[in-house]
Amino acid sequence: MYKRFLMFISLVFAVCFIAGCTPAAIISPGNAQATPIFIEVPTSLPTKEPDTPAPTVHATPVLISPVPTEVISFSPTPEIMVTPELTATPGSDTDQNTKKRIALTFDDGPARGSTDRILDTLELYGQKATFFVIGERVDMYPEQVMRAYSLGCEIGNHTYTHPLLPNLTDDEIMEEINSTFDSLLRLGIESNLYRPPGGRMDEDNRILRLIGRPCILWSVDTRDWESRDKDAVIEAVLSNVRDGDIVLMHDLYASTADAVEYLIPELLNRGFELVTISELYGTKGIDLDTSIYRHAR
Repeated sequence: MYKRFLMFISLVFAVCFIAGCTPAAIISPGNAQATPIFIEVPTSLPTKEPDTPAPTVHATPVLISPVPTEVISFSPTPEIMVTPELTATPGSDTDQNTKKRIALTFDDGPARGSTDRILDTLELYGQKATFFVIGERVDMYPEQVMRAYSLGCEIGNHTYTHPLLPNLTDDEIMEEINSTFDSLLRLGIESNLYRPPGGRMDEDNRILRLIGRPCILWSVDTRDWESRDKDAVIEAVLSNVRDGDIVLMHDLYASTADAVEYLIPELLNRGFELVTISELYGTKGIDLDTSIYRHAR
């Protein structure tokens, strides 16, 4: 009996020993699903500096004045330089203090280039001239005619195709004259003066009576159409011109435009004023009628 009790105690002791040394459960990858364990580890994050607002810049107001526009003082009559070698030209008036008026006249135009240059010079010095235009050229170059008119120049009639009037019948004469006046009227220009081509009129005044308007000839003939030389034109004018003269030139030639660029300031320097035909006679108190006029002296 005692021996059985000892065997029982030994058995209990053995079971307790084995239980204390063996794990409660063995979990292998094949017989159990592992449950992931998330461990929150406190992390020391850098402390973000609070946003500092950008400093407010108080701009100082700047007053910007507009850039001053350059004022160009333009005188239509620039200072005229005396040309010593021409000042004492024979035939010119010696009294430089007396206002003397002459009329520069130009026939056979308008033309591109030379007419434009003559108008440029007239505009530069604030002077005027009279242009006796050919009607068919008015229809070809209306811009030049309109520019001359806008500058205060006078426009006269030089027929439509430039024939010699004494060789024409009455009807042909009136066709030549009226066609040119019509061309000018289409541009809004009224004219009352005419100049016959070549200055040719008949001895019995048939043409004068037929047209019934003032016929304007000249007293100083430069013959620029013949010489085509600038210096010859200048000499023809300065050696002969006097108060009241009508000067004949043609605005078809570059040489004439060259001469005009020299003549206008020189004539002003000598005391001349350059006016239109109507102004020339108007300042002399002469009313233009159905007559032939060569000068206003």
